[in-house]
Amino acid sequence: MLENSKISIYSKYATTSLLRRKQRTLFSLLAIAISISSIVAISLMGSSVNYTLQSSVKYYFGGDLRLDMETIGFRTGEFDFKETEEFVQSLKDSGTIQDYTYLIDTVRGTDIQREGVTQTILGLRGIELGKYPLYDEIPVIEPKGVRFNTLIKEPYDIAINDILAQNLKLKVGDTLPVLSDNGRTEFKVVGIVKEGGGVADIFGVGIIKHETMMELLKLEEKDASSIFIKTENDSLMFDAERSIKTQLIDRNKYTISVTNYIDQNEATIETLKPVLQFFGLAGIIALLVGAIGIITTMFISMKERKKEIGTMKAVGIKSSEVINFFLFEALFLGVSGSLIGVLLGIIISTQLVLIAEGLFNTVLRLVIDPFILIYGFLVGVFSVLTFQIVPAYIGSQIRPIIVLKEMEGEKPFYKDWGFAKIVFISFLVFGGILYINLRSILLVLAVYGLILLMFIFTIVTRYIIKLVSRFPTFNLVSLKLGLRSIERNHWTVATALLAISIGLGSVGGVLTTGEGLKDFVADAFTSFADYDVQINGIPDSKISNMEERLLLMEEVKTVYKTGDEFSGFSVNISEINGKSVSRYLSDFTEDKRKIAEERCSGANLGGRNLEFNPLNPITYRPIKGKLLGKEDIGKNNIIISTQCVNTFGFDVGDTITFQYNDYFFDMKIVGVYQPSFQGGGPPSSNLGILTSVETVDRIIRSSSNKEFNIIEVNNIKLKDYAKQLPSDQAKSILIISKINVNILGLGQESKYFDSYDTDGIVISQKLAQVFGLNIGDTLTLEENDYKKTFTIRNISAGPFNKGAEIVVSYKALSDAFPDIYTYTLNVIAKEGQADSMSKKVKAMFSPEYYVFESSEVLSIVNRLIDQVVIPISLLASFSLFVAIIVISNTMYLTIIDRKREIGIMKAIGASNLTVLKNLAVENLAIGAIGGVLSLVILYMAFFGLSIILQIGGTPISPIILVGIFLLSLVVSVVASIIPAYNTSRIRPLSVLRYE
Repeated sequence: MLENSKISIYSKYATTSLLRRKQRTLFSLLAIAISISSIVAISLMGSSVNYTLQSSVKYYFGGDLRLDMETIGFRTGEFDFKETEEFVQSLKDSGTIQDYTYLIDTVRGTDIQREGVTQTILGLRGIELGKYPLYDEIPVIEPKGVRFNTLIKEPYDIAINDILAQNLKLKVGDTLPVLSDNGRTEFKVVGIVKEGGGVADIFGVGIIKHETMMELLKLEEKDASSIFIKTENDSLMFDAERSIKTQLIDRNKYTISVTNYIDQNEATIETLKPVLQFFGLAGIIALLVGAIGIITTMFISMKERKKEIGTMKAVGIKSSEVINFFLFEALFLGVSGSLIGVLLGIIISTQLVLIAEGLFNTVLRLVIDPFILIYGFLVGVFSVLTFQIVPAYIGSQIRPIIVLKEMEGEKPFYKDWGFAKIVFISFLVFGGILYINLRSILLVLAVYGLILLMFIFTIVTRYIIKLVSRFPTFNLVSLKLGLRSIERNHWTVATALLAISIGLGSVGGVLTTGEGLKDFVADAFTSFADYDVQINGIPDSKISNMEERLLLMEEVKTVYKTGDEFSGFSVNISEINGKSVSRYLSDFTEDKRKIAEERCSGANLGGRNLEFNPLNPITYRPIKGKLLGKEDIGKNNIIISTQCVNTFGFDVGDTITFQYNDYFFDMKIVGVYQPSFQGGGPPSSNLGILTSVETVDRIIRSSSNKEFNIIEVNNIKLKDYAKQLPSDQAKSILIISKINVNILGLGQESKYFDSYDTDGIVISQKLAQVFGLNIGDTLTLEENDYKKTFTIRNISAGPFNKGAEIVVSYKALSDAFPDIYTYTLNVIAKEGQADSMSKKVKAMFSPEYYVFESSEVLSIVNRLIDQVVIPISLLASFSLFVAIIVISNTMYLTIIDRKREIGIMKAIGASNLTVLKNLAVENLAIGAIGGVLSLVILYMAFFGLSIILQIGGTPISPIILVGIFLLSLVVSVVASIIPAYNTSRIRPLSVLRYE
């Protein structure tokens, strides 16, 4: 009964105290509610992202198993789709798998003409309608209520994702022109869908029929870039994966990667982990800012009630009971504020999920997790109790005699051993709250470090306030009164400045980092892509004419030629300094050897135009040796990145033997560089291996396959020649008249031809048998209206490289087939003429050739950066909202301390406007100090993020700096409007009577 009576007394006192201080209670509730709402909203968003991506992992992954092949048109490894599909079909027939489907992903151009549209690149995805995806169905945005499988009916129907629709300003019913190997094709937009993956997340993607895609790419046989497999259970999935690896890939040496959805799900969890931790950290920072307001409010409330507490203790109330009075007050505040915060968090989370959909490019399902709601509520309650315990303990140690007689001599609370124990316990409790939210000891320690920095910041700010208060006032009474008031309430103002600095500094830091990242990407891109416009796919025979036409344009400064293989080409590492790869790697540790072996296959050799686009030592920082220069043009010299050195242990002077198709060539390392971008930056590679573009061109010219038409045999037209043969043989001739020819160089042709042979070929036994050919016979080959007659020098077993039936030297082809190889012209505009030049170049050469603007890449990159920065800024802004509440509360508390002063001012004739002006000057002074301190926090945040993102050296936008400073002034004034207005209406008589 006694305990119930005590609880009743505590409750009544707490209720009366909170109602008596209405405005202060309101501010405290708002600080708690917004802090908790940020934690709940961010946690619900993170939970929704996690749930959606993991529960639909098979949909986003495409199936249970996924086989990825090299990009069509850029394959250097072995691969036969027909044999691969037959093997997968055999797994289906045996019951190991349930079903499979395939698709082709590629990137193509568009010459769409719409106001405000600059993008000329889009992704294309050719799918099997009715089968892709194997799980669920692609969500349809427009037209509403329609299923995806009913959208695409005609060959030239296309469904586009929302990113492409936004970038190209398209809607259902519009026409989308696509530039491909088959010329210009117009598609009808029949729907807008939610589809991601690969280029779909960057440029946007259009989904078409697989058959239409084959037509666009001029594929005569069925092909794919990915195969998706569905199994009945995980056990069968692992069986299928094992069979594909051992019986298909290892046996045939195919360049195929196989992944299962379980591994993909684990990778997704690992990817999401830092993102979700960042979300939690954003909520915790908002809570810390709220804590500043709560502790400040409670501390000042305790100071105001010193006489009340002294009286309570004088009549026999114990210190522990005084603490209980404060804790019950905090409990009521915590319960009320947390309930409001949870409800507000649910409302805010609905909007955050929409923002996250844009960030993750997928439809997210909002999951209202009861655990998160309960957690948010308990965090609010326990946090307020934790934040209140320190002021409560300090209040409980007040000595009645000192307070009631207004004596000096109170022992400083920070020298009290009990105070230290209370603070330590509070930190432990708060640490537990942090760990539950962040699930990382390191992040908890980081938050503790942040709290320490906040404490140091507050102390430093206190001295800054004292320093500012001594600034000359130029006989301005309002300024003098404002600075004096700031100095008198330096601790309270310091906490307000801490709140505003964290709020504005974190938002400004994110925005500044985003702008810095844009500047860095622009500078880095310019360093390796020193052109304004590219014209791709130009035959060798037309290069000179087009160069002349471009140079006649008054806007053009320079034109230079590169190969079409802008990003280089894939090679395999065969030997290092004469040692085989397996022998060279035998001394490596198992983990390092595994990584190195994986990167030996499919390494990328990038080409650089060293004459017109030399290597920038800022982007390619030389570590050892030298960077490539003009003296290396056409030579077999390379530079490698530090990543390559870390993987293989290479050094300057080493010789690497690369395998390209069936041929081998040596390259010497002349330098090692530290890349600004991972891998060296394009045009580069997964190992950052670079050489001159002329060397790349020579290698590709010297060891590649091309398709030719056989039009004559022994100077007799093919149709007439076929009539001389038996009917079965004649049919075979007409079927294989389009033949794959292997073009040899790099000295490889010496195996088949002497050095003076300019019209000899070697054919396979299969071709000789089908055509009835012998040594000395002639074949006339045709390609792109160019033709030449060749003499058969030998008949070999064959087939040759990558299924070729004919071998010929490049020397024998170069004089008669100028259009075998295509090139890219890079055009640089004069200062300020880029836009005008781009329009003219497009008008002259599009759609015959694909015209690409470098500014398009930067606009896409900037848009992607904005898609990431804006949501992060919104999350960071939670602390800003809490800071506004804290500032309002602080202003209210400082103004209350000046009631007597304001009452006297009004008693001697000061008007309401004069009082408001004085308060406004004071708040502007606080805002100015806060603005400067916010810039300090901004610089610290930008410095830390720039180290993480490796974008050091980029300038901070002055617009953002000025904006943050002005925003600080606005926030300070706006936050103090209500308390300042209420104070200006104080009646002098009521204040003076109270005094």
